[in-house]
Amino acid sequence: MADVFISIPTPKSDTQQAIKRSILGIVRSLGFSPRTVGSSDEDSDFPSGPPFAHVIRVMKECSGVLVVAYEKNSAEGFTTNSASSTPTRHAQATLATPWNHAEAGIAYSLDLPTLVLCQKELFREGVLENNVIGYVQDFVAEDLMPLRPALSGRINNWAEGVRKYQPNSVSRTLDTVSFGEVVRFVAASNWMSIAQVVAAVGFVFSMGFAAGRFWPG
Repeated sequence: MADVFISIPTPKSDTQQAIKRSILGIVRSLGFSPRTVGSSDEDSDFPSGPPFAHVIRVMKECSGVLVVAYEKNSAEGFTTNSASSTPTRHAQATLATPWNHAEAGIAYSLDLPTLVLCQKELFREGVLENNVIGYVQDFVAEDLMPLRPALSGRINNWAEGVRKYQPNSVSRTLDTVSFGEVVRFVAASNWMSIAQVVAAVGFVFSMGFAAGRFWPG
């Protein structure tokens, strides 16, 4: 049974918990073993050590990656391209966890079959934009309970890629996927500068070390 890494933030509401459970059930119904990093009973891997190293270690044992993006933060009076002469102001924006972007970057570096599912109301940036690493499939919670045709075709196509996946000499090894490469990949979509990515990920690291906990969320 092939392992599949699921990039999904820690649920903060009953709806998000239902989404996570539905995703885990869908992955199992496809004949895969879901791998999630977290501290709940339904997570397969309890985090230990620096978070990037741990995620890479788990992902190297997988044959595919499913990125599930839903609301982590929201902002009012949100401005994009704020340093430019033509900034764009949004009355409100709903944002995904930065871990979705980081883990998708790792998956891309490892050449793993990757599918991105993005809740419809999320602000589109980074890997949540189409064709940054591939097609991004919209969803609402009702699409998953039960799984609707709008999603099933896309998920089944991804599953076929997972089943056919074979690591080869061209695939990246754990030692050759560096922190810097992931940072450069996430910054490449132009929604965030390299300096901002380094600062953001550095903040995640420092908070993780300070708390003695290293799981995405």
